[in-house]
Amino acid sequence: MAKKRKGKYPNLDKGKNLKRRADYIEPDYVNGIKGEDGEYVIRPLTEEEKSWLNDFYGETIAVSDRYLNPTEQMMEYMKKKSNIKKEIKDIKKEKSYKSKKQSDKDSKIKSLLSKIDDIEEKLDQLRLEYGVLYPTCDEHRELYNENNSRNFCLYNNRKARGMLLELTDATLDTFLAEYWDVLSSFGYDAQDAFLESVEERLRAEGFLGEEPQYLSKASSDTDDTGKDK
Repeated sequence: MAKKRKGKYPNLDKGKNLKRRADYIEPDYVNGIKGEDGEYVIRPLTEEEKSWLNDFYGETIAVSDRYLNPTEQMMEYMKKKSNIKKEIKDIKKEKSYKSKKQSDKDSKIKSLLSKIDDIEEKLDQLRLEYGVLYPTCDEHRELYNENNSRNFCLYNNRKARGMLLELTDATLDTFLAEYWDVLSSFGYDAQDAFLESVEERLRAEGFLGEEPQYLSKASSDTDDTGKDK
């Protein structure tokens, strides 16, 4: 991975990033885009602009300490905060606290949480002075949450592994040719099936009553091609 990340602007190169990140990076216009006449319709980015965009992707997509905590002093504070959090976790385990309400009353935990607040305040200031685009610990928590969502996204992971089937006329025709006789044998109606699934979701959300009605009746006037019967 370290070898792949080498380069002046590694976050502007999809090939140097994890496949799960690739769709979130848009470097197509970085070196400019030319029209049919060979003239630029979008000019290339300047070095300053490339540097900013690289840092932006480094913080928001790669979520890398290289960009979020770029100095040794910041990393030292991050290690201290991590050690304090571990100490708090050990206290909670030792005293068998079952809820946050219980642990918040512990004087030792209160003291440790106060230390974390002090560290985060110092980190916020250091990052702001350095020029980190998202300098505060609150912003970092949001970035980590978004990154975790991307990492756990089923679609994102399947696509990164090449496990998605592209829906084209050809793949749809293949599916219908293989399964249509089976589906038709028990009165399958594509439009009704879709509308029933919508009804089920709306009913679960409380927007429809329990009785079967509403949307599925709409399909009675058309066939699966959308033409009037």
